[in-house]
Amino acid sequence: MKKLTLLPVLMWGIACGTEPEPDPPEPLSMAEVEALYRGIEALAADTMPEIISFDPATQSGVVACPLGGRTGLRLESQEERSATGARLTTTVTLTPDECVISNLLVTGSPTLTQQVIVDIDIDPDELLPTLAISGSANGTLDWVAQGDPDRIGTCEISLTITMGEPDPNSPAVTTIIAGMMCGHEVSFETVTDPVIS
Repeated sequence: MKKLTLLPVLMWGIACGTEPEPDPPEPLSMAEVEALYRGIEALAADTMPEIISFDPATQSGVVACPLGGRTGLRLESQEERSATGARLTTTVTLTPDECVISNLLVTGSPTLTQQVIVDIDIDPDELLPTLAISGSANGTLDWVAQGDPDRIGTCEISLTITMGEPDPNSPAVTTIIAGMMCGHEVSFETVTDPVIS
């Protein structure tokens, strides 16, 4: 009988010791995802970064992120020419290390790779060459929201890059970046004025 009298006490102890699981961290909003992409895009396109270290032999090094932190950077480019045009392939691999992008502290898990292919077709009967742009961006990043260290997550990136319809009245080129990023289906546009030499 003495053993039975312990049962309510044990059940009360188990009930009191069971805590509800915490709510999962708030995921990134669409606005935050776009800000993250724009920051990554700016890092990949920066032609004059603050260099921490660089090895010309491998075209790789470490550069400072404008808002804090740093990122590993590797550049690869390949140019192919023909009688009617050329193809330029540029690959940028980023390995962020507590790199501040927008309101996020970002670390590569392990890397993010962006590849852009520009095809230039020269027709002697046309005044201007024809451009075709394609490419991709793939990788995984870990992120922590600044000011809220409990809000963390992993962002998987799988994007394609295509060229928008050309405007005959403007030299500007629109590229469309679409796919999945941080759990969102996204579509961004970037407008640039190309310089062809």
